[in-house]
Amino acid sequence: MSANRLFKTCRPGLIAALSAAALAASASGARAAGDGLAFGGEAPLVCAASLTPSAGGDAGAGQLREFCNDPNGFQVWVDYPAELANASLLVDGVSIPLSAAGTTRIDAAAAPGQSTRTLLLQGAAGGGFTVRIVPL
Repeated sequence: MSANRLFKTCRPGLIAALSAAALAASASGARAAGDGLAFGGEAPLVCAASLTPSAGGDAGAGQLREFCNDPNGFQVWVDYPAELANASLLVDGVSIPLSAAGTTRIDAAAAPGQSTRTLLLQGAAGGGFTVRIVPL
């Protein structure tokens, strides 16, 4: 049966009642869902640490830029050869002794973040260290 023929055979009051019922059902469904919209998604985990040597070319000094969007935070480590084990690293003016293990944690955060720090190697000639960032 075609739509035109169906409408011709139905009483106008019935069509109005069915339309009102359909509108009421859709309106009540919208209210039950709430007044706002919720969006979800995932951002990729990005953590990076880079070391820029100072303008004077001193391999033991420079600027550390760190960034990590891990919601659990991150740690920043320096790795270095054994001959730097008795040296220390000034990180924003705070002295951190370098361990004999060849790796030392120089920063930690319990949340995502970014910062720029000044590094200066003390008690050893030259640099030779690398920086890495570890998401938690």
